[in-house]
Amino acid sequence: MAMKKINLIALMLLSVGYVSAQNHVHVYQTNDIVQSIAVEQIDSAGFQDTDKGLHITGPKDFVREDQVLELTTNWEVNGKRASVQWSAEDPTLVSCSGDKFAVGYITGVKEGNTVITASCDGQVATYPLTIIRRTTADISVLPQEGAPLLYEKNSLQFSAALNQSALCSWDFGDGSPLQEGNSLRHTYDSIGQYTVCVYVDDYMYSTRIDVVKVLPIVTLNPESKPIQLGVTKVNASATLYNPENKTEIITWIFPEGTTNEAGEPLSTFVGKNPGVIKFNTEGTNVIKVATNLGGVELDTVLAYAQVAGNGGVAPTLYLAAAQGNFMAYKLTADGPSSIFNLGVPSGDHPFSLHYDTAHSKLIVLDAGKAFYYQNEDAQKVGGDGMIKVYSSDCSESEVVISNVGGPAFQDPFYGYLEGGDLYYTDRNTGIIKIKTTDRNMVYKAETHPYHVQHALLGYYNNGWGYGAIGGTISKINDIWHWAKFYNANGIFRFRDSDILPATITGGDDSNKPKDGIFLSGMTPKSFVYHNGKYYFTLLDAGYEGFYVCTEADFTTIGTSKSKLKAYKRMYEDKEFIPNKLGTLPALEGSGSEAIGICQMTVDEATGCVYFGYRNTYKTEPADPENPDKDKAEIETGAKCAPTGLYCYNPKTDKITLVPGSEGIYIYGVTINNIPTILF
Repeated sequence: MAMKKINLIALMLLSVGYVSAQNHVHVYQTNDIVQSIAVEQIDSAGFQDTDKGLHITGPKDFVREDQVLELTTNWEVNGKRASVQWSAEDPTLVSCSGDKFAVGYITGVKEGNTVITASCDGQVATYPLTIIRRTTADISVLPQEGAPLLYEKNSLQFSAALNQSALCSWDFGDGSPLQEGNSLRHTYDSIGQYTVCVYVDDYMYSTRIDVVKVLPIVTLNPESKPIQLGVTKVNASATLYNPENKTEIITWIFPEGTTNEAGEPLSTFVGKNPGVIKFNTEGTNVIKVATNLGGVELDTVLAYAQVAGNGGVAPTLYLAAAQGNFMAYKLTADGPSSIFNLGVPSGDHPFSLHYDTAHSKLIVLDAGKAFYYQNEDAQKVGGDGMIKVYSSDCSESEVVISNVGGPAFQDPFYGYLEGGDLYYTDRNTGIIKIKTTDRNMVYKAETHPYHVQHALLGYYNNGWGYGAIGGTISKINDIWHWAKFYNANGIFRFRDSDILPATITGGDDSNKPKDGIFLSGMTPKSFVYHNGKYYFTLLDAGYEGFYVCTEADFTTIGTSKSKLKAYKRMYEDKEFIPNKLGTLPALEGSGSEAIGICQMTVDEATGCVYFGYRNTYKTEPADPENPDKDKAEIETGAKCAPTGLYCYNPKTDKITLVPGSEGIYIYGVTINNIPTILF
């Protein structure tokens, strides 16, 4: 029989324990069938009139009626995808629309056969389609408890319930042969996301499932929180999904200083429950749990225990490690504590962190994977940045606003927290205002208008141009400060009263903010203000680095870079030069959009200023036979400070490398200035 794919009903009968938030079964519902799951896009196969001519790609040969169908062509003119005209064999049945990127959206199709035609520059391609009707079968999903995990290499139960007598055929999406039956078992050999399809007569139902690794679930249950050094009893245990009762060997490897309840040193333990333990090392204590299940070594699981010292309460510094986790220090009277690894990934490019003391939340602005210039298509869906809030220990998180699937240039970059409001910048256009209590929003221009954008200030075409790329923003003594380093240079200052009611073409001084520009003509990337002093960084070639000055000093400096020297501070004799040579573009961006020192933060109790610096220069030639090729980069790197977290102490007027941070690539940093025992 020529099977036609319709909708799936599947039941995963599993009995499991704890379910992590990221592992779940995706359920998609339509309006026409109770508890049914919407059709997924079918495997694509192209139709073309000639070997090298125009052709159309889309679903193989049929779709459901009233389903929106997306077709694409391969056609290019002078290296660019060209505009395509779409038509249908019977235009009363199908409405077609196209755009310059050669995508046709086909809607309004009814049961029967039709032919879609695409034409461009004399080339014509046809695409036959069979439209199948909606099913009237009453197919329901049996009750499921929560969202059970589906594990690889385990026999999983699937079933379909119909209100009519029919035999189902199953395609499990992993390349295995079709199987028949209304209830059967299947085993996936590897993890991943699979589309499972069930065929009933001439119809198909589908769903997507996530298959995950079998790993022990490790639980650390302290008798009280926070866990305190050498005092708090912690009950450690592990559970393992093992319905087939395979032989289990679970081995615990404890960090140095761990003891059992009797106070005896504990380095390893074999079994599920090592019982009560204590930690005697301040900071993050990492437990490794290795598992052998039925002769197969599973991935090692890491469990993080955050242990507070006995030094009392202190502020907390948070940092976002590039391609790593959130980390923290306690800023004690004796200096930063041992480093805490909070065990939670920090994101792609979390340039800006802010601590909301009113709600005890860490706010993280992540610009997404590609933060630099992107040549987006007309649909503008390249965005992948978002703002999230985390609990103080980062164990829980919520989305504030997401730009995933939106315009790439509207990803969030830098922010400023004022009361219950969060102001944040996009890549190069303006500042958007939201509430710190907002949750699960999706960025849309019509619902999230700019608080201010370039063309709403008198600096437009009179200091900055369209698309001026910026860094840190802040409001100091009721005056906005906005660092600009591309297509505008300086720290631009303005008040809310300077924001114009409508956009302007600019170019004159009639509306120019009177507070003016600090470091005009230079390229500041980040700054922070405390007790009458500005701390800032520059990207200017030959003048890169960290600076300290007062507002009066800005007047002295004016537009003369030669006057900057007196205000520059270094780590011993080492520079803070951002890598603009593209050695690690995923970390540092292009020459015109270098990240540099992207954020600074102040410990209000001591006045110390903290920031992360990344020395990503090569240390040896990439090609030993051509050493001169990388000579300049290697020499620059040798002049620079090592990668890590730095502290400028205004009392000593010196910069030091914070112990335990060397080698950590750091983006955003912030401080919770309210003293706490831990987080």
